[in-house]
Amino acid sequence: MEELLKAEEERCVRKCNWNDRVRNLMKFRKNDHGHCSVPYRQSSLRVWANTQRTQFRKFVAGKASHMTLQRIKILNYFGFVWDAS
Repeated sequence: MEELLKAEEERCVRKCNWNDRVRNLMKFRKNDHGHCSVPYRQSSLRVWANTQRTQFRKFVAGKASHMTLQRIKILNYFGFVWDAS
């Protein structure tokens, strides 16, 4: 998994905090709850997670998106919840 994260860092042209957020999500999952459903009290991480869901829907619909197959693999590996409804 670390190899995928390193490749994602190299892919980012501008300073990219996507990997930092994924690591925050990993920490949340490991230390707090054992899942990736971020509660409201984790507001900045929750906003980021919701943005990933939005970008994923755009990606699947063939619209312009920052989501990539590599990011999807990384998030799937950690059990990311794509539909939080």
